[in-house]
Amino acid sequence: MRIRPAVHTDVGRVREHNEDNHLVAPELGLFIVADGMGGRAAGEVASHLAVQAVRDYVVAHRDRVDAFTAGESGAPASEIVRVLADSVLAAARSVFGASLAESDRRGMGTTLTALLIANDRAFVAHVGDSRAYLVRNGRATQITRDHSLVDELVLAGQLTREESKAPELERLRCVLARAVGVANDVAVDAMDLEAVPGDQFLLCSDGLSHYVQEDEIAALLLGDLHASVERFVQLACARGGHDNITALAVRCESAEPADMDRLRVSEQKSRALAAVPVLQALDPREFLQVVLASETIEATAGTIVMREDQPIPALFVVLEGRIRLARGGQPIDDAPAGTWFGEAALVDRWVAAPTAIAVEHTLLARLTRDALMAVARREPEIAPKIVAAFARDAAERVRPAAPR
Repeated sequence: MRIRPAVHTDVGRVREHNEDNHLVAPELGLFIVADGMGGRAAGEVASHLAVQAVRDYVVAHRDRVDAFTAGESGAPASEIVRVLADSVLAAARSVFGASLAESDRRGMGTTLTALLIANDRAFVAHVGDSRAYLVRNGRATQITRDHSLVDELVLAGQLTREESKAPELERLRCVLARAVGVANDVAVDAMDLEAVPGDQFLLCSDGLSHYVQEDEIAALLLGDLHASVERFVQLACARGGHDNITALAVRCESAEPADMDRLRVSEQKSRALAAVPVLQALDPREFLQVVLASETIEATAGTIVMREDQPIPALFVVLEGRIRLARGGQPIDDAPAGTWFGEAALVDRWVAAPTAIAVEHTLLARLTRDALMAVARREPEIAPKIVAAFARDAAERVRPAAPR
């Protein structure tokens, strides 16, 4: 796919200098936004050092990225996730070391959100409250989680997401629970997802996200990208501009048949997962996170997808083809395109599975319990919603018919 980037940054209407830094390196597939903090010019120093350290680390480990891009065996996507996460750890050490060298830079730090696009996947590493949004199918969704004090309370279950939006918590939303460089180490959020034609990513500092709502982002990213990022900055300034503002947009483009086929399957997977009852209680942000955590697998005729009397490995949704379910060698049901099985795996690891065999060449979406739990750690309200939906669905199945 072609990668088309654009960036615009501005000091805003209140600050005297710009402590945001960014990187646009399409030759590396690497894009970064960092928002520095610290006394005097220390914030600007911190964000600059962090951006440079991430770039240098990715360049130094480019062989691993190239191996993944070339599809070499032994170069899984998890290896690139690790490269990007480790690059942020290298940034933390760089900034922290520099902070010890001069007294007026003690305690400086920075947020950092990095996007690396390699082959047909997008990798994101993140610390702080700068954000990454994914715009897909006309909807913008934040795919990073703010590391603010308020969001940590949400993650701990002490606040709901709706409660966290209360005006009296506004000041706490600006207090960071994590930043790059305030210590020699930091916990990095990292993830990867399939990138399809038409996907757009917006990386931005909180000087933009404080003023622009999710439902505005997709509309503002239509048309020319350079004009779009300028509109973002103009809008943030018009609405107050109390902080530095950086908007970095990346658009994925392709008309290649293989890429268009991936787009078709991606859209098919989203529609199919949306029909599964246990996922229907999720809000759009939560549902997108689940879709991104799922994977697409192929099974030729005769392939055993899951084995009898073993724990159900995953929720499966049949996208194309047909699956036969059996116990003791006897067929018990067929699962054609548009149907699903194995949803018990999302709530109970030890439920015994029937045997599931592909009757013909079959395409399936697969969501494992481990993948769902990884999402639920970032979005703590997902798990109780799915458990409640599963209980309601189970109750509907066993409820006797009303007497006539």
